[in-house]
This record gives sequence, C-alpha cells and structure tokens, in this order.
Amino acid sequence: MKKILIVNSDSSSSSKIYHLLKTNFDTVFVEDLCKAIEAATHFDYDAFFIDIAEGQIGFDFVKSLKKNNISTSQLFAIDDQKILKSKIEALSLGVKDIFSSDMHQDEVILRMKNHLESREFGTNKYKDLKVEL
Repeated sequence: MKKILIVNSDSSSSSKIYHLLKTNFDTVFVEDLCKAIEAATHFDYDAFFIDIAEGQIGFDFVKSLKKNNISTSQLFAIDDQKILKSKIEALSLGVKDIFSSDMHQDEVILRMKNHLESREFGTNKYKDLKVEL
C-alpha cells in the first residue's frame, strides 16, 4: 500500500482529505514541523501533502526536504483558502497538484492513484538524475 505523509499544523483544515486518503493509502498525519522532517528523513513515503494556507508549516517543510536532499517528486498541496499567491509559491516549489476539501471523494482518490501510477511507469527526475522505467 502506498504511504502518504500529510503535514499540517491545523488538523481541522485537512481532516477531510486525510480521511479520504486514509481509506485507500497508508496515511500519516503530522502537525509539528520537526516531527514531519524526522518522519520524512527516517521513513520512505510515496507522496507528501502540505497545507498551503497562510500560517501553515507546509512551505517550511518543503524547503527542509530540499535542504536535506529528500525527493519532492510527489508533492501535493491542500488549499481551502484559494489564494493565488500561495498557489503560485506552491507550484514554484514543485507541487504537482492542489486539492481542496470540497472535492468529491472519488476525485481525490482517482487523482492520487493516477499521480502515483504515473510515478511508477513514467520518467522520474531528481536533481541531475533521470530514470526512465
């Protein structure tokens, strides 16, 4: 089963996405930046979710991953505030897709399955290394 780490300092804003993903993936939820970095460093995750709402720890988490040379090739965001500046910053950091809690359950699950499947059968790139499966 694919393993996903959700990093958000406010459990209420991402709880719907968390519960939707939890039904189909091995999902871990972390509210503390240090614990999130430790989890990402010590365990192998197939994807990361960050909350890009103002005041959240998501952007700091991504910057820490990059600083520690941890792949962010499967990075996703949760955005319920729909602020363009946050979306642009998230996309510039490499976020592949932005989810909101008003999405239908089937849409959330199918988007994640499609993203993770394309990772398995497509081309993966990390820094200067390119792997074609």
